[in-house]
Amino acid sequence: MKDAMEPQLTENGNIKDVEKEFIQLGFENITLTPILLVAEGNEKKDIVDSIKIGSYGYQLGYFYSKSLPVTLTYFDVSNDNVKIPENMSKGSSKSEIEKQLKSAGFVNITLTPKADKDKTMHEKIQSIMLDGKELKLDTKQEIVVKKNVPITVTYSDFSSFAELPNAISTTTVSDTKKLFTDGGFSQVSEQATETNDISKNGQMIAVEIDGKDFNSINDKVITKNSKVIIKYWNAEKAIAEKARKEEEARLAA
Repeated sequence: MKDAMEPQLTENGNIKDVEKEFIQLGFENITLTPILLVAEGNEKKDIVDSIKIGSYGYQLGYFYSKSLPVTLTYFDVSNDNVKIPENMSKGSSKSEIEKQLKSAGFVNITLTPKADKDKTMHEKIQSIMLDGKELKLDTKQEIVVKKNVPITVTYSDFSSFAELPNAISTTTVSDTKKLFTDGGFSQVSEQATETNDISKNGQMIAVEIDGKDFNSINDKVITKNSKVIIKYWNAEKAIAEKARKEEEARLAA
């Protein structure tokens, strides 16, 4: 081959020197591939780990065409390199994971809630994405990346839900309203139905949630903003009319 060259390279050379040597020899398609290492305890900074020319590993004394692509793999040792904590698991809480990642040196952390009706899983980790790729949690692995790599922590979030009581044992409208507001429901209202039966005044008729009768709802975990309507009998007009008639009778006597 007319364009064949014999690179004279020393083992474990500096990446800049090796790259320069290939450029001077006329190689144009050169790719640098770093192996990230944390700075502490490492003395391999910028040392070449391997050289690949075309599909061949570089060997001293061989000739290679300058048209072949060159891949230089080297050790990138930097304080910007941090190691993924090894003890992260789906059983961990959002705050625990965030603390671990920050302690490790990561600076680009996004916490993303995902609605979950399981209250026992509130703020527990669902997944961790590292630069768009999901980490395998509960698996021992040593991964070193740049500290500013984007990390997205997705966790279960129960905060938009509330639990319905198993049964309504309250008898007054005010107590029933308190039962639901204390349970976390934000849209609780009252709806009166007029009646002439004074004995029914203030008695509850039913509780409706988003248009469904409470007793027909099987799922006891629903969104907090569900509309809760407490329906009850109102005989105030009948009571007032009775009082008026009794007063007229007393005056006529």
